[in-house]
Amino acid sequence: KMLPSIFNALTRVNGSSKRIEEVLILEDTFEEEDYEFKNNNNPNIIEFNDVSFKYKTENVIQNLTFNVERGSTIAIVGKVACGKSTVLSLLNGLYPCTIGEIKIDGNDINKINRKDLKSKVSFATQKTFLFNDTVKSNITFNDDAINQEEIILSAELSGLDEYVEDVDDFLNYKVNEKGANLSTNIKNRLNIMRCLVKKADIYLFDNVFAVYDENSQYMVFERIKEHLKSKTIIIVTENIEILKNMDKIIILDDGKISTIGTHLELIENSEYYKNLVDTAKGMVL
Repeated sequence: KMLPSIFNALTRVNGSSKRIEEVLILEDTFEEEDYEFKNNNNPNIIEFNDVSFKYKTENVIQNLTFNVERGSTIAIVGKVACGKSTVLSLLNGLYPCTIGEIKIDGNDINKINRKDLKSKVSFATQKTFLFNDTVKSNITFNDDAINQEEIILSAELSGLDEYVEDVDDFLNYKVNEKGANLSTNIKNRLNIMRCLVKKADIYLFDNVFAVYDENSQYMVFERIKEHLKSKTIIIVTENIEILKNMDKIIILDDGKISTIGTHLELIENSEYYKNLVDTAKGMVL
């Protein structure tokens, strides 16, 4: 029931038949049942229970177990290719976990209806997929439930209004395939806007603030965090000012959890995190 829409969207966005085939194969491995999402109001809105994921022959993440409290802000950090993006992709339902289970509010995401899962999670990825239509359509996917005021607010939160003189007028601007007629900075902000206009319980930001300068990263994220203050946020970032205010930081190392703690706790007991902080201090000096 979901495959035609997935195929059409991917074809329009990037035209990559190989990638389409991979996603369709993965989508077909879900156990999806006629299982309605139950709002249990669990204190832990997210649970990873001994989760592993293998892509082809590669073990991408292994034996991850952690909980995320409802309304908390969580950061995931680690070296390149340690599995940070994969954790968010699994939570968003892009892939099914190979072993273990992931629960949102007590519901196993491998079994619940895909539509129900998508209504709970909003995901800003590192890549901004744009198609040949207006800016507004690229943000809302023609969802009439999203009003103009919400779009304008998302533009202010993301900082798009710093690049565009008249946001209202810009929303009618025609985007070329893959956003070829837009700058990287504008495409990135459209990606964040797309995430923000969606009403969800969980918001995922996969290193999307890295294109901002260090100070702007912090200021933009703080604006967004205040806007989403009752929601659960998971962010991949190495910005120390952002990390200082996280409720919890998860450090991944080669697909496994190395350490979990707050900024101050990790300075004391994680050599990797201490080096990250020291490097940031050196850059400021």
